[in-house]
Amino acid sequence: MWEKWIMLAGLGGINCLMRGTIGEVAQAPRGTEFALAVLEEIVAVVGAVGVPPSPAFGAAVKGMLTAAGSSQTSSMYRDLLRGVRIEADQIIGDLVGRARAAGMETPLLGAIYTHLCVYQRRLTS
Repeated sequence: MWEKWIMLAGLGGINCLMRGTIGEVAQAPRGTEFALAVLEEIVAVVGAVGVPPSPAFGAAVKGMLTAAGSSQTSSMYRDLLRGVRIEADQIIGDLVGRARAAGMETPLLGAIYTHLCVYQRRLTS
């Protein structure tokens, strides 16, 4: 479960904040560094409050989230593009809350969550 959450949060967070596919982000200036920094924050939170990922999974998810030619997007990003509600609280918000409870700073996850909350509020206004 923890590894799936790492993948979902990483993919969704990167796609939604950057508004692009994994490949588009990877090809942008500092895109790969951004993706790896987001992943690092997520893994740190999961390691503090749950079960850290296996080394094999860590390597695989790094490759997946930084693949220059990838057209991969998350369902959360596809929902965002369609203008429908997304799982901001369940995927990113929960991680931010767990990090805060553990006394951890997560500036990138915080920015992603704020961005998603602004989007969600627009849907209900």
